[in-house]
Amino acid sequence: MGGSNHLTKMDTVKLMKLLHGMDNPAKKLKVDDTDDQKLKKFVRWCEDNDFNLNKKVAIRKQGSCAEYGMVAIDDLQEGECLFEIKRSLLLHSETCQVAQVLRKGKEQLASASGWVPLLLALMYEYTNQKSLWRPYLDLCPDFAVLDQPMFWTREEVEKELGGTGIPDAVEEDLKNMKKEYTKIALPFMKKHPDFWNLDVHTFELYKKMVAFIMAYSFTESKAQQEGEGEEETKAASPVMVPVADILNHVSANNAHLNFGEKSLTMVSTRSIKKGEEIFNTYGHLSNGQLLHMYGFAEPYQQNLYGMVTINFNCLLESARILSNDDNNSLKLLEQKWNWMQEIDVVDEDDKMGIDKSGITGYQLSMILKVLSLDKKDFKKFKKSWQDDSDDDDEDEMTLLTQDDMTHMSPSSRKLLRTCLQQRLDTYTYSHAEDSQMLESDKLSLLSSRQKYALQVRHGQKQLLMTAKELCEDTSQR
Repeated sequence: MGGSNHLTKMDTVKLMKLLHGMDNPAKKLKVDDTDDQKLKKFVRWCEDNDFNLNKKVAIRKQGSCAEYGMVAIDDLQEGECLFEIKRSLLLHSETCQVAQVLRKGKEQLASASGWVPLLLALMYEYTNQKSLWRPYLDLCPDFAVLDQPMFWTREEVEKELGGTGIPDAVEEDLKNMKKEYTKIALPFMKKHPDFWNLDVHTFELYKKMVAFIMAYSFTESKAQQEGEGEEETKAASPVMVPVADILNHVSANNAHLNFGEKSLTMVSTRSIKKGEEIFNTYGHLSNGQLLHMYGFAEPYQQNLYGMVTINFNCLLESARILSNDDNNSLKLLEQKWNWMQEIDVVDEDDKMGIDKSGITGYQLSMILKVLSLDKKDFKKFKKSWQDDSDDDDEDEMTLLTQDDMTHMSPSSRKLLRTCLQQRLDTYTYSHAEDSQMLESDKLSLLSSRQKYALQVRHGQKQLLMTAKELCEDTSQR
């Protein structure tokens, strides 16, 4: 969920509305929307707990790219504190009212995700009318309208996101959620009926709390917590940070959340003009990652971190296609692939990533070269590899830049081009169909989910098309 320099939340449905200025001696937050009773209670809660909201900012609809956001109502300088929240007001397993129970059950609650203690804490607080965070939780979104694909119908996911990689990720999420709830959370709740009611704290609520964490949580690395160096950074459990999760995301952000010893502060990272929206960033995330985790996507041209992945197995399949079903060629391909697996150059789960800088993958250049060799040259290559096997200084990651792709051997370029086309063929909609939709008047008729999916698909295809064009034969360019 990110570290010290990129923190998480989402901008589709927000937890709060219109907070305004709290730097006066009385520390009052001005509320413009007087009809929103839940908001007024939340504002009073913020006043009582000294959030120190900068009087130069307001949280409101007007001027926000989404339903709600934070907007500058006066010029801000770089480095200004926008608001502050004490650590005691962060909501997580160590601050909740069932912290002692969760602490004692730490070993029983261990899981692959590490989220079970926080999920149990959220379920307890969310259904507890006397919760310290009641005003905050009362402003939680209607989970039924969240646009995270885990809430889409199977038909929507398959139709709109086919080929993007998101359907497989969603299926894996749901499988893991069900497993953790059934094997870990449920048995623990059964042992503590004074705190959890199985008729209330159901799997459906558990799923909604997972979405809440995915969409709104922030994560501080253990290195930050313990004051260690960057090289010691390890992931820690996410926490819920009231007010901070109101900021919307863009990859070119202008604010950043700092974790201090006693409190957290949101600070401007550049000068911000009056009327500008204030944005945080969740990290260097592609549109596919944003939609999967947060339920939205940026216009693909504006996302600085576009990315599409291809499983290395696609290279093997493409090499088989180019073999024209020749038995000797197919047999040689299997020998090459098995050998690369034996020496740990390829694994069935390995992928290459394509972004604006080029194509990155573990030993990618070597894989392309080996798959393109004839039988005689492959034998020589294996011998040279064995002779050089003691050299541990070789860079495991390969970056093929645009220039590299145009200067590869014809056989490697053809193999990569075939693989890229194979990847393009996996999408439900063609590149031409998506391009036409983006340029037509019908775009305004699409639902938010359809628009987000379109941005994801088209951004990925643009990267694939650019790489494919760079791999065209010189005579065709």
